[in-house]
Amino acid sequence: MKQIKTEKDIAHMFDSIAGRYDLLNNVLSAKQDIRWRKHLVSCLPSGSDVRFLDTATGTGEVIKTALDQGKQFAQVIGTDISDGMLDLAKQKITAPNVSFRNEQATDIKEEDNSIDGLSISFGLRNVVEPLKAVNEFHRVMAVGGKLLILEFFKPKSSLMNSLYTFYFRYVLPLVGGFMSNKSAYQYLPESVQDFMTLDELCAYLIERGFVIESTKNFLFGNCGFVCASKVSQKS
Repeated sequence: MKQIKTEKDIAHMFDSIAGRYDLLNNVLSAKQDIRWRKHLVSCLPSGSDVRFLDTATGTGEVIKTALDQGKQFAQVIGTDISDGMLDLAKQKITAPNVSFRNEQATDIKEEDNSIDGLSISFGLRNVVEPLKAVNEFHRVMAVGGKLLILEFFKPKSSLMNSLYTFYFRYVLPLVGGFMSNKSAYQYLPESVQDFMTLDELCAYLIERGFVIESTKNFLFGNCGFVCASKVSQKS
């Protein structure tokens, strides 16, 4: 498989699977991804003055879920590095207070302390410099703002890690390859193996000036959720 190392490579990979991305997420997670997103959205701030940024938005499923759940926002911004994903998001969501743009998570075009809610779902491990992205999240978020991260992690249990490895190394690429781009569905599980643990992510968030409000494990620890609040202007 061709190695995927740059933002351009990752954007091209997601462009290639955009058309079947939502379907495959449902199939490969047995529709558990819907439940995970609903939990994330339940932690989002809501109100007529709330600005919400969903980075690595993909096809906009988090934003759609938030709107379907009745969350209120002054402005919603979805960003991604894949134009193919963004094209689908724009077709799916046409609310007047929602906009989409091509943007890296490490270079957000927003002013300091201007975002009240920021989410990233299954995208942080695909950022070439994930800790730089967390720093950027901190910069643009208002004090008291909520940072919501949903991501795949290696489980702590050796048994579950073995089962996870089998599924993600053999089953996921087989099904993903049959329905979409095989190389993409080989890269995605490999990206989890190379990513930080949930505990390491939480430790960095605390160091950076966030407080961890809650964490939750799904899929026996294979999927993790973090809800954090910005508590300082630490630079």
